[in-house]
Amino acid sequence: MKFSFLFVVVLTTLFLQAQPISTGKITMPWREAGLTDRQAAAHLLDRFTYGARPKDIDKVVAMGLENWFEEQLQANSNDAIVKSKIAGYKTLNMTTREIAEVYPTPGKVIIELMQQGKLKDLGDLKDSSNKEFRKTALKYAYENGYRPQRELLGQMIANKIIRAVYSENQIKEVMTDFWFNHFSVSMVKGQARTFIPTYERDAIRPNVLGNFRTLLEATAKHPAMLQYLDNAQSTAPVGTPTLLSIALDSINNMGGIKGWFARRKVNAAMERGEQMKEEFFKNTPEEFKPRRGINENYARELMELHTLGVNGGYTQKDVTEAARALTGWTMMPLGYNKRADKINDMIERGKKIGVVTEGDFLFRADVHDATEKNILGTTFKAGRGMNEGEQLLDMLTAHPSTAKRIALKLCTRFVSDEPPQALVTKVADVFTSTRGDIPSMLRTIVSSPEFWNKEARRAKIKKPFEVAMSTLRLADADVTPTKELYDWITRLGEQLYNAQAPTGFPDNAKAWVNTGSLLNRMNFGLAVATNSIKGVTTNVQELNRNTEPTTTEEALKSYLPILLPERDYTETVRMLTPVITSKEFGDKVRNQQPTRKQEMDMDDEILSEEELNSILQEKKSVDMPTKGAEKPQQQTLQNVVGIILGSPEFQRR
Repeated sequence: MKFSFLFVVVLTTLFLQAQPISTGKITMPWREAGLTDRQAAAHLLDRFTYGARPKDIDKVVAMGLENWFEEQLQANSNDAIVKSKIAGYKTLNMTTREIAEVYPTPGKVIIELMQQGKLKDLGDLKDSSNKEFRKTALKYAYENGYRPQRELLGQMIANKIIRAVYSENQIKEVMTDFWFNHFSVSMVKGQARTFIPTYERDAIRPNVLGNFRTLLEATAKHPAMLQYLDNAQSTAPVGTPTLLSIALDSINNMGGIKGWFARRKVNAAMERGEQMKEEFFKNTPEEFKPRRGINENYARELMELHTLGVNGGYTQKDVTEAARALTGWTMMPLGYNKRADKINDMIERGKKIGVVTEGDFLFRADVHDATEKNILGTTFKAGRGMNEGEQLLDMLTAHPSTAKRIALKLCTRFVSDEPPQALVTKVADVFTSTRGDIPSMLRTIVSSPEFWNKEARRAKIKKPFEVAMSTLRLADADVTPTKELYDWITRLGEQLYNAQAPTGFPDNAKAWVNTGSLLNRMNFGLAVATNSIKGVTTNVQELNRNTEPTTTEEALKSYLPILLPERDYTETVRMLTPVITSKEFGDKVRNQQPTRKQEMDMDDEILSEEELNSILQEKKSVDMPTKGAEKPQQQTLQNVVGIILGSPEFQRR
């Protein structure tokens, strides 16, 4: 068989276009920045892992920084330790439907109680402390095999902690946290709680080192996002043409016996649907029944937070039009086991008019606004169904404002709170040229001089979760997640999976560093070092290879390279020596209990380096042992490790 030259060229071009983005050999300019290989490895690990342990630095230097980074981008480690530690958490392998059946939302329990006449009236709900109501609800849940959602949350948090501490795929874990905060959903929204475990597992985690457009669609179609930002309830207003009404108009205009049978069939199906709806919502108060109408919440956050940014060039009209394009984007019905066959039959019939199912996602053609729309100057032709939403995601991904926003967020996370504009532009250009390839953007960052220069090193302040995980990793702690450990992370300021706003948890120093938060960080370091947290065990002697320092000052100098590898310790030694040598410093720091105002106030001005240091200096005591003092005891070594873990220098990465 002969092929024309033109055909071969076209075929080759299409083949090349379909290939994944080239990983290409990158060069990291750390030598030009005046760093040794170990200093460079420590900096790279500080930014792309949950803690740069000395043994990790050895590994990276042996492999070569570029090779380690490429291996991390592949995220192919088997993670046997992680798998072993999470094996007992059954919810991690449950489907969305299974979770919904075992861990129902409080609203679902309330509706079921109402439908069965077990709640007299809404007065039972108005007082959350109503003991009789709680007793009724808990008894009903127990009798029906329901489990409390706090158990679901506990296993999610345990999974996150174990992966952060033990996973060999550290960049994947860091990026999972990054993208979860970018596409934030939260337990604060009751309707979304049930779906958050599979959201992180199925929508976020598989795509964190893939393509932005793929990640965007995965989040847009997941029940957690659909419920959190209310798009699951967004429908065309009554009277607006839908794909169903257009199909019905066509059937009504059909003549002859064929038209008669078609109308009869459709009318019967619609009547069955209304009967099912009436049956399901029987005895349900009006305020709990779904209402028709457009909800703009997701469309607004899609533009403002997920893609374009607040100054991305869109208007309120664009938000409204985008919301119209996304009407009908909802989720498969859950919790209707007795009616499952009927519902599935209705969905199958609906596919003839444009209904689409993809896993837990459902596109309802019967409530989709089928009229023409205009978004960001682009006309969306009428009657295109789910393709309108797909086109919207394509358009937003390709928009220059999206490239700039994602580039800025990545550079803020990995370089500094105010990254150089030249680097942001460079990363944005890569976003555009690769159509959102995430590894390509990360390669661009680490191969830039801006990532390695002096201004960028140690420029980031760790978020609370980062502080906690790096403390556990650097202390080489044996960790079994417990509620006490979770409570500590919450006290540090980050209540996992409970961000109060759709923006997720912030990634800048000003949000996290104030007097109260620093005291909590000091206390956490001491608690870890002294084995004061249930589920966390640290052996400070093994951490130092069972080498016993002869003085407290020697202990400080021997543990600093372990806990703060490849850094200049001159200032830290000067600052901590009078603190460490005080016999009372451990008690003094532990007794500094911040007020609730201090813990929760995120509006305090960020403390200067001098102010950070002064908090430690206030712990001085005139009672300081001399260099000839006897060998430090176990508790003293623990205090030394704890104060290093709580020091201002440890808060930096």
